[in-house]
Order: sequence, then C-alpha cells, then structure tokens
Amino acid sequence: MMFSRDLRDAVARGEVTVSIRMWTRPQVKVGGRYHVAGVIIEIDSLEVLPFSAVTDDDVAASGDTDREALRARAAHAGPIHDDTLVHRVEFHVARLCGVGARGVAAPECEVVGPRLDDAEELASVHVRAWREAYGGLLPERFYDDVAREARQVMWSGLLAEEDAGERVRVARREGRIVGFVARGPAAEHLGHPPERDEQLYALYVLSSCYGLGVGQALLDQALCERPAQLWVAKDNARARRFYEKNGFTADGTEQVDPDLDGLVEIRMVR
Repeated sequence: MMFSRDLRDAVARGEVTVSIRMWTRPQVKVGGRYHVAGVIIEIDSLEVLPFSAVTDDDVAASGDTDREALRARAAHAGPIHDDTLVHRVEFHVARLCGVGARGVAAPECEVVGPRLDDAEELASVHVRAWREAYGGLLPERFYDDVAREARQVMWSGLLAEEDAGERVRVARREGRIVGFVARGPAAEHLGHPPERDEQLYALYVLSSCYGLGVGQALLDQALCERPAQLWVAKDNARARRFYEKNGFTADGTEQVDPDLDGLVEIRMVR
C-alpha cells in the first residue's frame, strides 16, 4: 500500500489505522503484511461499502480532518459520490523495520546485530550457505577450508569496523547463526557505476531455515522499503524470485565476474 507523504509518519506511529481506497479490485488481503514508511502494517479487515457508510470514526482514523478531505484524497481514480463503492481497509503496525526491530522469522529465530567474536561462525555459515545456494555453479575451492579461513579474515575485519552493527545483521536460531545480511553504500563494480545510493552486498540463509521467513526478516532489517541495488547470480532462480517479490527488477546489466570463476551476475534494482 502507498500513502501520501503527509500521512506516512502518522502511519508509522500507528496514528492512522484506516484507509479508504477507490480500487477496481482489492490490492491487499486480510492478514497480508506490507512495507510502509519504515514499518510493516498488517491488514485487519477489508470491506466494500458506499462512501456514505464511512463513519466519522473512519475519517478520524484515516488522518483526514473531515469527510470532504477524505473524499478528495480517495478520489484518485475519479470523483466519489455518496453512492460510490469504496474499499475500507483497517490495519495496524505489525512491527518496525530497521536496526532496532526484531524480525518476523520463525518464533525461535531472532535478527540481531553481530558480535565481534562472531567472525568464525559467520565464516562457516557463509561457506555452507554458498555451497547450498550455488552448488555446481562454482568449483569446490569456494567451499573448502581455505575458503573458510579467508571468510573468517574478511568477517574479522568487517566486524571490527565502527558501523558493523548498522551494516550487518545476523539471524540466530537457538543461539546459532543461521543467516546474515550485509548492506552499505553502493559502489562501482567491474566498471558498472552504481544505479542506487545503497547496495545489498550479501544475504544468505542456511537451507535448513528456508521457508521460515528468515531471509525476509533479514532483508527487512537491512533495507526495509528503501531503494537499493544488488548483484545476483543469473542462474540462481530462487534468489531472483525472492528479490522480485520484494520489488527488485533486473535492469538489463549483467557481467562475468572473474573473481567468481566466470559466474554470470545480473544487477537488480528497486
């Protein structure tokens, strides 16, 4: 769902809980969760009714000053008369996005900031997740002990940086790391200048946690609904579907990465 700029902060604070929409067909579903203004809202109810049935309480909960202001705001697809059918959507803030929020993964999982001593475990998860995600796309040397040691050095350096707690989040299940995400300012990559200010550099989840919402919780905390770019293996269909579901689209740019043994990558943006 989209809200006009003057309502977004009120939605995020939970002060706006009703929206009147002039839809030809529903754009949301009851129980669905949607990114709005740095939060995720959950739809509580959805009904079709004539505009005359909209109550004064609805007007107040919509953030408008009076019925005519609400009528004008909702009339994006044409004039609204008293007998015009509109969708009344009621919702609540399900949770915050960003660094201060818990994820909505499986109940036994949580998404938190990394610890300085997580480097060794992150390296192991990184290599294992790569094997599970890429399999035969990359040769064995990307998954062996040498690769794990190199990842540990990388993570030790990254976690020692002052902003590591903002750029990196980890998913823990029963105290063990099962996934991670890393973001930061977008950078030129193999001669391709960035198309967005922010970039998702890595998001991996162990296959044992596929389907539990862990990847979604990691992405939500890393980027929420902000514009960003990422590079993904062209043949990684599962990852591409996940990013497409979250509003990313391939922008037509692809490259052969020599550091990844000639793996073909595509850029996705939103």
